[in-house]
Amino acid sequence: MLTMMKSKYFLIAAIALLAFNSGDDVLTKVGTNPQLMKERVVQNINNNFSLSTVVYSLSVKACKALPVAERAAAVKAVGDLVKAYIMSDAFSRDYETYVRNQYADYEKPNANDPQWKEKEENYRAELVESQQSMEKMGYGNMFKDNIDMQLGMYNGLLGSLNDESIAEAYRKQGYTEENLKAKINDLENILALYNTDKTECFNQYARYSAHEKVQLEIADQENRYTEMQKEMQEKLALNKTQKVKAALQEFLDISADVDFNAQLLPKNQYGLQQFSNPTYEREKSREWKMLFRAGKEPVMAARTFAQNWLKELN
Repeated sequence: MLTMMKSKYFLIAAIALLAFNSGDDVLTKVGTNPQLMKERVVQNINNNFSLSTVVYSLSVKACKALPVAERAAAVKAVGDLVKAYIMSDAFSRDYETYVRNQYADYEKPNANDPQWKEKEENYRAELVESQQSMEKMGYGNMFKDNIDMQLGMYNGLLGSLNDESIAEAYRKQGYTEENLKAKINDLENILALYNTDKTECFNQYARYSAHEKVQLEIADQENRYTEMQKEMQEKLALNKTQKVKAALQEFLDISADVDFNAQLLPKNQYGLQQFSNPTYEREKSREWKMLFRAGKEPVMAARTFAQNWLKELN
């Protein structure tokens, strides 16, 4: 369903671009240029809603700026331009650059980066400061409750790994039999100091907790990096021919029954116009309404262009 929606919005954006006259004078009138047009095609082929609205608004201005008799020819002329660009190697290069730039900020964390040691020490210092405050209030032994609680949790998780119906979910969170046993062993060794050296017991617990917190942050970043790399590769694997075919068919389906003779009511108190036919207002899609507002001449010309392009791709 999501793929279909993306195809639909891409086509609305692309068809809207078809309303541009190839002359720079008309592009200038609607506040765009060939380079911006290419950027919008690249961005919209795998995006959904936001930019299609911008391109649609420009298309309406472009259509209104042209005499009615010239609109179909404008659609055909710029349709050829858009088609040539999408099917070119230049588009493939531009698209890959665009996608990679979107994910450039997601870096794989370096566990040896000094920042992690600094964070770990800061977390430990915060725990020490908190413990000092708790001791002043007479609650200096509460850290032992935290150790007991964590031991109970880890032992419970360890037992759950025997239940395959939920074990996989815990494994995805990074819990394995090996690391759970290691955590339990570490905490039990720390707790063993409580009755003989409470101060050292807390100090070791603070170091342990700070280290665990940092390791969780590193793991979270690694997981996020892995997820983003997977998402990026999926986008880079774009089959533009299949995407265009699906988008063309979606457009033809949406535009097949646009009633360009539909009547609009006067603007309401919010400056908006609605269809006098309540069925249109209630049941027709946003894309159908966008095409109605774009006008009959460019939409019908775009349908002809889309049908011919689809025949070529099939």
